[in-house]
Amino acid sequence: FFVSIVVVQWADVLACRTRRLSIYHQGMRNTVLNFGLLSETVLAIILCYVPPINVIGTRPLHFVHWFPAMPFAMIILIYDEIRKYLI
Repeated sequence: FFVSIVVVQWADVLACRTRRLSIYHQGMRNTVLNFGLLSETVLAIILCYVPPINVIGTRPLHFVHWFPAMPFAMIILIYDEIRKYLI
């Protein structure tokens, strides 16, 4: 569940960067945003896979458990790109 939230937040932050400009036109030039995405991912990995921190209730996941949220992330991105195209 925790990893699913992280994966969907990737799509949400990419979709909410601008109201009208597509991600294809804007690109990934924002270094603060890129650092935020990387640090969020690293934090999720640490919370899931580093044993001393697993006291908060997380446990190591198989790599395939990162994928169930991908379709929802894709839906968010596709929907937002279509909305931006129609504007």
